[in-house]
Amino acid sequence: MTNPFNWYGPQFLVFYLVLSILLHILVRVYIKLQENGPVPKIEMNDPYQIAYLRGGSNEAIRIATISLIDRGLLKVNERLSTVTLETADKNDWQIVQRRLEKALLHFFAVPQKAFEAFKSSTCLAACDEYKQNLGRQKLVCDADVIKHRLPIILLAGALLASIAALKVYIALERGRHNIGLLIVLAIGSLIMLSPALKKHRTATGDLLVKDLKKLFEPLYLRRAFLKPGGQTNEAALLAAVFGVSALSISFISLKTIYPKSNSNSCGSSCGSSCSSSGCGGGSCGGGCGGCGS
Repeated sequence: MTNPFNWYGPQFLVFYLVLSILLHILVRVYIKLQENGPVPKIEMNDPYQIAYLRGGSNEAIRIATISLIDRGLLKVNERLSTVTLETADKNDWQIVQRRLEKALLHFFAVPQKAFEAFKSSTCLAACDEYKQNLGRQKLVCDADVIKHRLPIILLAGALLASIAALKVYIALERGRHNIGLLIVLAIGSLIMLSPALKKHRTATGDLLVKDLKKLFEPLYLRRAFLKPGGQTNEAALLAAVFGVSALSISFISLKTIYPKSNSNSCGSSCGSSCSSSGCGGGSCGGGCGGCGS
């Protein structure tokens, strides 16, 4: 069998790219199999916990904000092109039950843009209870999940780095210096392992989200009949399970608070980092060059 380290630059690049893709697939399959387990039950009456499961702290804050606006506890101020939110009554924090709602009402006591709440330490701290609850059930990524994901990712990374380093060494020994693209490809391959490590939901969490969408499908099918005004918890539950874009045209005033979330082609919002929950994407560039031979 031909030794791939003797291949010319373009041939080795193709080999390395294919090997990298296969290793990335194997890492994800291994993690999925490792994390698969029985799907636990969670509280169905807390839309913010469901939103956190689906999209992390930003999504929980987003759904809680929309729910408070719908119930009249937050008001929308539109001045020219600037839209800010403000607590309707400074004492309303006393009538809500959930910690996240109290944090948001305190935060918007001073008029601010909606997305500013994503950076509030108080609001983020209020989401910690969801992270802890879901983490204990192995539904979202926490320190323990990262500890179990890390060995296979380090192994794949070490293999990719070693192969690239050996090829670079061989190329330099033979007086070839066209190794730039291989180095870029190797670095990119290592960076692309990061999403597998930090993926917001576990495989069990993914299964639970699918189950929730099936469970709430009847609510989704009658979403056109839901009316604004906070009369029920159904609008918040719908948005928590399927994303803000699932709300009907009747909720247009709420949907425009987070226009990026509403325009998301995935049918659900992913939070600011799109890293944790998994809606993000990207394009892989390419180019011509050699890697030594």
